[in-house]
Amino acid sequence: MLRNLLKKSIIVGMCAGMLLSSSPVKAVEETSVSGLEALIQLLKEKKIVTKAEAARFSKKLRQTEQRKKPQQVITIIPRGQMYMKQLSDTVAADIKDQVKDQVKYEIKDEVVREIKLGERTGPIPSWVQRIRWGGDIRLRHQEDLFDKANAYLQDPNNPGTLLNTTHNRMRERIRVRIAMKAEVNDQVEVGVRLATGNDKEPVSTNSTMGDYFNKHGFVLDQAYIRWVLLPEVTLVGGRMPNPFFSTDLVWDKDINFEGIAVQIKKPLLGVWRGFANLGYFPIQEVKLSYGDKYMVGGQVGIEYEPRPELLGKFGIAYYDYHNIAGVPNTAGRPGYYDYTLPAFRQWGNDYYDINSFVGTTGTPVAYGLASDFKLLNLTMSFSVGLFDPVNISLLCDYVTNLGFDHDEILSRTGLSFDKETDGYMVALAVGYPKITQLGDWKVSVAYKYLEKDAVLDAFTDSDFHLGGTNAKGWILGTDIGLYDNIWTTIRWLSSDVITGVPYSVDTVQLDLNARF
Repeated sequence: MLRNLLKKSIIVGMCAGMLLSSSPVKAVEETSVSGLEALIQLLKEKKIVTKAEAARFSKKLRQTEQRKKPQQVITIIPRGQMYMKQLSDTVAADIKDQVKDQVKYEIKDEVVREIKLGERTGPIPSWVQRIRWGGDIRLRHQEDLFDKANAYLQDPNNPGTLLNTTHNRMRERIRVRIAMKAEVNDQVEVGVRLATGNDKEPVSTNSTMGDYFNKHGFVLDQAYIRWVLLPEVTLVGGRMPNPFFSTDLVWDKDINFEGIAVQIKKPLLGVWRGFANLGYFPIQEVKLSYGDKYMVGGQVGIEYEPRPELLGKFGIAYYDYHNIAGVPNTAGRPGYYDYTLPAFRQWGNDYYDINSFVGTTGTPVAYGLASDFKLLNLTMSFSVGLFDPVNISLLCDYVTNLGFDHDEILSRTGLSFDKETDGYMVALAVGYPKITQLGDWKVSVAYKYLEKDAVLDAFTDSDFHLGGTNAKGWILGTDIGLYDNIWTTIRWLSSDVITGVPYSVDTVQLDLNARF
């Protein structure tokens, strides 16, 4: 809204300048108030300014005319420049000086470019000005280095097929994302993003090269409507970015939520602000049953900002999954509960064969989740920018699965599983908050510990331990700016299994990133 107000004021001033710049003026009285009011009426009809803004401009001009002295002498100024300043200051008067000065000249330059474009190609349609485009591309070289003592593990999505756990692997990968945001009106925004990847893995937008020069596809990564109901309340629906304050301990960075969410931000006392996030998210729709899988999530938190260079944030979240555990088939109803099988999984959670009670020879193995998942997640971050432009940030995250019930699992599956339901992560980053130009840099270090049933393995980080849970280890990384909006990222992820058969892997990622 701030940008719109300033932009409108500058547009009005520039239009006045273009109409009246044929000669300089000696005094304001040489220009009639009625002429300016006609100009403002024209701008209102073209929807450059609103009815209320037009009325305010006219009132301001009349007040200025009444205050003029008969013999007032004013320094010679080009008319366009004079009215641009007069009208833009009318709108910007109620805005804090520190914000006004920062944004006003940025919008002025933008409007100059738009007017020059309009002189060459004609008027710019209003719908074009409401749409913003952007995106990024990432080229990645990745090496997965396995311990030769690793055990052989089954592919979680293809029972009976073994994973590669002993042979080092090298891959060249690409990720492209193209995003569009459009302002429908002052309260509603829509967003759409296309990305590489596939519709089988919700945790990755990478596309691996080496398919005999075959083509790579795009998928619908985001498609949402964001509606600001009140200054403190925003409603988001569709396929949206993660609405929660969180880390990749619980949610992979490429996860986008589907459903509806409400986000609330409220100033509290002094330097304190409160926030809350609520949402309902379908996970798997079942055609012939009311047993749809879905998640209900809620989060409350607080922000502490004693000064612009210091920011602390703390959030408590609860994620409640429904109908997520596998239900066993029986001899009387073989295959009936196959819909309880996960549509996607990585590695680590406790699973059992839901066909183990069928008793028919040759029944295929079908792995369903043994536990329910009701996650309590505590997340804290603290950022220090006292050494501008270098920023120091500390991140801590803890999660536990309150849905694990040993007796209930034993009754449902006939098996006994150890309770391993906790996870935590600590991360420290030092450097520029955002890499935008040559010489910008950032280094980071993190330690992650995630037990088997702490989170749903389908949605956690797909890079650490090559995805899933039951892993612990270190992550080291650095970002270096190479040019404007071009930078490189180097990461080393080293992980070991927490319990069970041996499985250790080191992953090295070398990225070249470009933002547009």
